[in-house]
Amino acid sequence: MNASTPDNGTPHAAGVDIARVVAGAGGMPGVRLLTATQAIKLLNVSRTWLYAAARDGRIPSIRLGATTDGPLRFVEADLLDHIERARRAWCPGSTSASALRRAG
Repeated sequence: MNASTPDNGTPHAAGVDIARVVAGAGGMPGVRLLTATQAIKLLNVSRTWLYAAARDGRIPSIRLGATTDGPLRFVEADLLDHIERARRAWCPGSTSASALRRAG
């Protein structure tokens, strides 16, 4: 991971393991939170699609903080599970939306 700027425009150090920060603050050990940029790379989608899918509930996401404008994060294991459920539910000729409905 290269030095980058999170969604709020504030620079952060390269290679920061957010999961370690969360775990050190009393969070859940082993949970890896991804920024939007990291989720985009994992899913190979556009920023516009990612935010729209998170807003619509098509992919799992969480907001940090007490307000609705807190930073958006993605639990890596949730995204990987979402991909696996969609892959297992897919059948030839179906849309990804119908496959996800079947996957529940």
